[in-house]
Amino acid sequence: MNKLLLIVAAGFVVFMCDCTSPVAGGSSQQGNGVMMGCVVSSDGSPSEGTQIRILPVDYFSNPDSSSENHEVITAVTDAGGNFSVTGVDTGNYTVEANDLESSAALVRLSLDEEYDTANTGTFSLAPYARISGLVTGTEADQQRFVQIRGLERLVPVESDGTFSIDNIPEGAFDLRVISGDSIAEAVDILDVEVASEKTVSLAVQADGRFAHVLHLNTAASGAVVAGDVTDFPVLVRLTGKNFTFSQAQRDGSDLRFLNTRAGLLPYEIERWDPVAELAEVWVKVDTVFGDDSTQTMTMCWGNADVAAPEGTAMVFDTANGFAGVWHLSDDGDDIRDATANRFTGANAETSTGAGIIGSAREFTDGDYIKISGLCKAPQSVTLSAWVRYDSTTEGQDVISIGDIVLIRVDDIIFDNGTAGSYHNDSILTDTNYAYASSGRFLAKTGWHHLAYSIDSAAHHQILYIDGVERAVSNDINPIYYEGLGTDTYFGIHGNGKTNFNYIGLLDEARIHSSAVTSDWVKLCFMNQQIVDKLVVW
Repeated sequence: MNKLLLIVAAGFVVFMCDCTSPVAGGSSQQGNGVMMGCVVSSDGSPSEGTQIRILPVDYFSNPDSSSENHEVITAVTDAGGNFSVTGVDTGNYTVEANDLESSAALVRLSLDEEYDTANTGTFSLAPYARISGLVTGTEADQQRFVQIRGLERLVPVESDGTFSIDNIPEGAFDLRVISGDSIAEAVDILDVEVASEKTVSLAVQADGRFAHVLHLNTAASGAVVAGDVTDFPVLVRLTGKNFTFSQAQRDGSDLRFLNTRAGLLPYEIERWDPVAELAEVWVKVDTVFGDDSTQTMTMCWGNADVAAPEGTAMVFDTANGFAGVWHLSDDGDDIRDATANRFTGANAETSTGAGIIGSAREFTDGDYIKISGLCKAPQSVTLSAWVRYDSTTEGQDVISIGDIVLIRVDDIIFDNGTAGSYHNDSILTDTNYAYASSGRFLAKTGWHHLAYSIDSAAHHQILYIDGVERAVSNDINPIYYEGLGTDTYFGIHGNGKTNFNYIGLLDEARIHSSAVTSDWVKLCFMNQQIVDKLVVW
């Protein structure tokens, strides 16, 4: 074990480390470096008697007490909150200050050969953070432990799979779940971020190899959504910057998503491209809590033996009001509906383009996608899509259930701008429509999220642009579906007119058989836009 020599010099206590045994992760030779710093309490006063632990950043505790991995450099601050340790090897280190009662702080720094002294500067103690978790698949005869990379932490996983670490400094950490008898492979839980006086709850599968905790932030620092949203498909974007594709199966079929109760969450992969290191995955979350920054879910992967999950249609479940969902990332003539309704679209000359979520469909004058029928003619309905309208021609149909319910960009009728409308009279004329008209024109202004909802029971119609209400109407008449077209179209008029042909890109088209809430629409926009405001890595 390390021996500490106490010397009083220059008004502070110097702790010299007699490294007669090697420090974990360092050289077997005694180093010549010095580490020093100053620790203060949360009120700014010097923190006397605070324990200092200096460990390599890749350090892990070991359940075998005889292992040299238990070697650490320790010190205690003096009355001025100062500490200094000599005999440190070059390398990257974590420096933890902990009063062993209620508060801690962490600094990561390097000691290199050019400079033989590293100074943390002054860093402040803050109340402990906490991690609580659940490890699924833990067998009764297989003791498991949870470690934190770079900290002296080792806690057992209880027989019910739970664990808790209560005295952590604020920061981002990698955790590792290990087996005490080395029967099972370790599971690495990457980038778990904890805040002072907060608890991060997570669940992880013991038969995986890797995990990552994803935070869902609807607070003011995130998606800014006030109310709870239920049965919501969360978009998770993976890139080479936040995910190592080589650790997963070639098609991503070993992905699993868990809520904090270890419940498996249904998911659907829209795109998985390990060569380009890009993927978009839809995960159904039973409740996304409003005005909350603490909610988490865990993504697990790395088990080569698991099969692809079944029931991907549950992500866009018809029981939750989805009538049809078209990601528009298909390459062929069939445009797949992600719901169990299987309202397959027939492609008529649209081509593949770069979408806001993977690929999209590009429409030129007269191109369209046809869905046979009227999607069961819902009396309350929401149409939504991402559009990039590239034409200066005004008045073009995005989604049109017949000529009955539709979204039209830059309509020139009564100078309406982008609008939603529905046929509201049994008399079959072109004038009997209710409009929710925004007065906003979107030509050549980039990508926009449009949604148009009709609540027949409340006699309320709303048009949203980029998650914000832009037009409201209150027509009391129901939707009349008879006689004005028999099929649903993307990109052209739903009853044969040719002067409303859409020119531009279209992505993520949806039809709900209900009027979704304003929080739902805003969450879609904030999560699906290029800079995601909901999912925090």
